[in-house]
Amino acid sequence: MHGTELVSLSACNTGKGVLDYSEGVYGLVRAFRTAGAKNVLMTLTPVGDVSSRQFMETFYDKWLSSEKNISPAEALHQTRLQFIRDKKPVQDWAPYVLVGK
Repeated sequence: MHGTELVSLSACNTGKGVLDYSEGVYGLVRAFRTAGAKNVLMTLTPVGDVSSRQFMETFYDKWLSSEKNISPAEALHQTRLQFIRDKKPVQDWAPYVLVGK
């Protein structure tokens, strides 16, 4: 896992974890970051199957098809802006959060 650029967790509530007051929050994001993933794209609320697929397709298209080699953070920003411009409901684009470097 060390050196992995991005882990995508596009299911519902993938950013939630269990709180341990002495250690912080345990969850998938922490596990992937501890294992060496540079970035983790996760959700904080439920997401729909169709809207999640559309969001992830748009995100990956922007990230991997860019001639400028943009970062995952910039690809997420551009994807959100496109969804806003296309007047997609807020629940289609707002749940996605990127944790990383």
